[in-house]
Amino acid sequence: MLHLRNIFVVLLLLVVTLNIASCDKIKKISISGKYLSEKNPLEYRELKSNGLFYVQVTGGGFTGPYIIEGNQITFLFPNAITKISTLTGNTIVDNDDGLRFTKVK
Repeated sequence: MLHLRNIFVVLLLLVVTLNIASCDKIKKISISGKYLSEKNPLEYRELKSNGLFYVQVTGGGFTGPYIIEGNQITFLFPNAITKISTLTGNTIVDNDDGLRFTKVK
């Protein structure tokens, strides 16, 4: 009986873990797309459903992974800089400087 209970617990944990991973993937798919800077439309951020981003700024572009936690997006730049932004509706707002990027339909 104890053996069956242990198997049940392991299966339950596996289902919960897969469900959480699935929700994260769905969230990345739903927010994926191109977000234009409201200050300079030549600058943008593109969030890809595979967890990578591309940022185009004056003077070049950067790519790296991003992490979603609630409505916070953490961008991990290759030069070890981390930028945290807030996603509200179709707008990404940088927490440090207030720059706003709106999703292109």
